[in-house]
Amino acid sequence: MASNGIDCDPCIDRRAHTLKAILHGTSDDVFWRKLSASARQSALDMRIRLDLELYPPGGFSDERMARDIRRAADSYSDAESVDFIDGLIVTIPSATVASAVRYAAKRGVPVFGLNSGYDDVSGRGGLAEDGSVLFFTAMNERMGGEMAADYFLRGLLPGSQESQESSDQDVTEYFYYPDFSMGFCGRVSSGRGFGELGVALFQSKEECCDKWFPSIQEACLLEPPSNSTEYSNKHNTTNNEGGDNNATTFTRNRLDLESYTQALYISPLGEKNSAYQQRFHGYRDRLLESTNSSMNVDWFELNISTPESMARSLNNELGDCKYQFILLGSSRMAVATVKAVRDAGCHTNDVPTKVGTFDTSEEVFDLVIATRQLDFAVDQYNHMQGWAPVHFAALYVTTGIVLSSPPEGLYLSGPVLYSQDDTSVTDTLRTCADEAFPVCPNTLGPDGNPSKCPCSDRSKIVIGGVVHGITSDTFWDAVFAAAAQGADDMGVDLRFDRYEPQESNEILFRKMSAKILSLCQGGVDGLFVSLSDPVIVDAVKICQELDVPVMSINAGFAESEEIGLIHHVGMVESNAGYQAGFKMAEMATFDKAICLNYESGIAVVQQRCDGFREAIEELGIEYGEVRVPDDNEARFKNIVETEIGKTGDWSGYAILIAGSPLIPPSLDLKKDHPGVVMGSFDTSDLTNKAIDNGDLLFAIDQQPYLQGYIPLPILTHAARTKQFFLNHAIESGPSFVTSSPNEELAKCVAESFPVCPEYPPEDYNYISESLIILGYTFFAIQALASSLAIAWMVYNRKTNVVRASQPEFLSLVAIGCVIFAATILPLSVQSGYRFERNALTFLETETLSKDTQVTKEMIC
Repeated sequence: MASNGIDCDPCIDRRAHTLKAILHGTSDDVFWRKLSASARQSALDMRIRLDLELYPPGGFSDERMARDIRRAADSYSDAESVDFIDGLIVTIPSATVASAVRYAAKRGVPVFGLNSGYDDVSGRGGLAEDGSVLFFTAMNERMGGEMAADYFLRGLLPGSQESQESSDQDVTEYFYYPDFSMGFCGRVSSGRGFGELGVALFQSKEECCDKWFPSIQEACLLEPPSNSTEYSNKHNTTNNEGGDNNATTFTRNRLDLESYTQALYISPLGEKNSAYQQRFHGYRDRLLESTNSSMNVDWFELNISTPESMARSLNNELGDCKYQFILLGSSRMAVATVKAVRDAGCHTNDVPTKVGTFDTSEEVFDLVIATRQLDFAVDQYNHMQGWAPVHFAALYVTTGIVLSSPPEGLYLSGPVLYSQDDTSVTDTLRTCADEAFPVCPNTLGPDGNPSKCPCSDRSKIVIGGVVHGITSDTFWDAVFAAAAQGADDMGVDLRFDRYEPQESNEILFRKMSAKILSLCQGGVDGLFVSLSDPVIVDAVKICQELDVPVMSINAGFAESEEIGLIHHVGMVESNAGYQAGFKMAEMATFDKAICLNYESGIAVVQQRCDGFREAIEELGIEYGEVRVPDDNEARFKNIVETEIGKTGDWSGYAILIAGSPLIPPSLDLKKDHPGVVMGSFDTSDLTNKAIDNGDLLFAIDQQPYLQGYIPLPILTHAARTKQFFLNHAIESGPSFVTSSPNEELAKCVAESFPVCPEYPPEDYNYISESLIILGYTFFAIQALASSLAIAWMVYNRKTNVVRASQPEFLSLVAIGCVIFAATILPLSVQSGYRFERNALTFLETETLSKDTQVTKEMIC
């Protein structure tokens, strides 16, 4: 958690903060116009200023973008600069831009990223690991290319439904490790028609193999080569008389497809973007692997400057129909490519040309689903790429809170493949995706014209929450406050009640279960829960049957993944332990590391130690684990000292304290052995003091604020867009606390980061100055006329006419006219509030308003 510039006195004024977005997209590209519209809406949601201007057509270059990023970094936190910014949002299309991003990060600029830059951000030494980028969302480009190749090959693989000729033929289950070093695991099940392809994130290869490939673990656990490799497990399906079907062999699989020899990849000419390269590499490598390198894969750069030049180039390239597979790196070329293929008659060949594309639009969906001229489209959820970085950047620059980077370094927005038979894409979803899902009162599309998609009235979106945090547990104060703020930011109806302490946990869990069922059967648009008991899991399964999007928070990561919830928001304990190992090695030098675990054995704590062990062993350092009691300090000390087996200050030893009850005896132990270095899970006043005294290197915070906040924007957007991250875990921690919070930050944390309310501008209905002058003029005329009339009457009071007209009555009429006209005077008096109002909170102060036109004496 950062604390620079965080001011909660009296509340956080988000309007005072500015984010700058520097993206490689151009204003003539529909993809980037839609993404920009989503980003701007997110800035409106967060009430923060966003400086976002796409490059003009033909105006982008790597060098220009890098210069813009460096210039923005130089103005960071310079309040006197006209270009003052609080944070930067970028795409990273090349190494040149990545270098500029590192420059910005070294100057302390908070950088958030999207879209391009997967390889620069992820992995060891990437921009996420070294802290240069705090949050990044993008599609795994290489995986998208592999997915496209796999879909082209559907029906051509041995054992697939189309190629299987008899029931006694071998059935092959193919699975692959797209970039497994990053923690990905995927499977294509030919027995289910190949078109069903899954990709998931796993903490270890063992977990992947155990969950997805239990029958072929031996092959699954084999170390794949650096490029994507397929393995097969062939099960003889012939029904032997005794039902004996245990023979299993594991073989590398290569496909020899005689009719499929040529494949093409097309990208826009002159657009230097690492995403295009990674898409091509995934596509090419998968095809070569599957065809025993017998397929030729070409890369063609297409001039898309004009429709005429595009058509001419495509006709020349595709006229001889030599390509069986064509993959487009951008949907901008989809219509022209399909036309060129059909004009040449390639779609009617004995081996018809198949065409797929990256990115989607209403036009592309028409080609895929309506006319079936495109075989598929690979989507990267550009709406999510637009809103998420802005939302989380705004949250960071105003609170200092940021999501923990997942093991792979980024949150995946794709790839997601839509085929001709996909039923999830409704007409409304297609139209609204093309119009960037406008939010009321905005009724315009990305191009500034009236949207064909009705705007979303978020006040009608209902999000429910059910957690086990009772009123007496202060940990949950931040969760509930954050959820309320998230609902306010998104403008949705939040139904999130907190339970009083119950007689037993069983009663609490049954009440939670009943509430979950009530919310889902009542028609909520999204739900977040803590999976703290099996009875709650059973209730959530019913919600899933009702098609209610459900996320879990805080408790139940394994259960959430097992039953297929969309996300779990919390700290993944093994990841936290793993990062703790590297953090400790970064901050100190030691020869042996020890994890202090509970003697009673608690699963969560064991996961922390397991992750810590993995990191320490990767670092080549000796590891040990000691189980200690959490309620007997004398035994605690004896066990640890006996395990270490030496006296002195214990220099060269490092200890990770895996649970908060173990912190006090561990700090007492350090008094006798001051050379040992320590880090701990959980934060408190005790850990803050220990960090300041040098007794702890760090304490790990799981950031409960994020656990309450994150479900609201994700579920709100998903209610309309049906888009989620591909990652199951949205990691709120670990956040490493290496210094105690200053007074300002401590105040913010204690008050759960209060955001200044936004009031609509008040219309005092002031009368214009010209009308006031006109009123005064009418009064003056009336007063003058009445005075002259009275004077004339007095002067002629003895005449018969005046005396007969009753001068007393005439005087009363004249005076009445003056009184009537005089009502203009009080009606012209106007002012605001008597006392000044605080500009942020709108609460009344003791300072007299300058507009009241009254004095203290008049008030008294």
